[in-house]
Amino acid sequence: MSAGGLIRQSFVVIGGFSFMGYMFFKATEGTDDDLYKKFEDKGKDENSYNKDQLISQILRGGGKKSLSELREETTKMRYKIADENTVYNVPVQPSKEPSKES
Repeated sequence: MSAGGLIRQSFVVIGGFSFMGYMFFKATEGTDDDLYKKFEDKGKDENSYNKDQLISQILRGGGKKSLSELREETTKMRYKIADENTVYNVPVQPSKEPSKES
């Protein structure tokens, strides 16, 4: 007779946790899509470095024909990108007012 109570309790506990899991699953459904819509890339910079684009431009006849000119152009683009994304440590100018210490 005690085995029947144990089995019934097991079904209640398993069913309860399954129901709670289902509710949590339904509550979080669709949040990935919302995040992708909210934080999607808003158009990329057309002047950014793209190796494949430079190669295809050369092969189609546009762009620089010599490798040295292409290297110079690529180096300039890399320096420009690095300069845009680098934060320099600019020293803070001390204030000209004397501090009032008493």
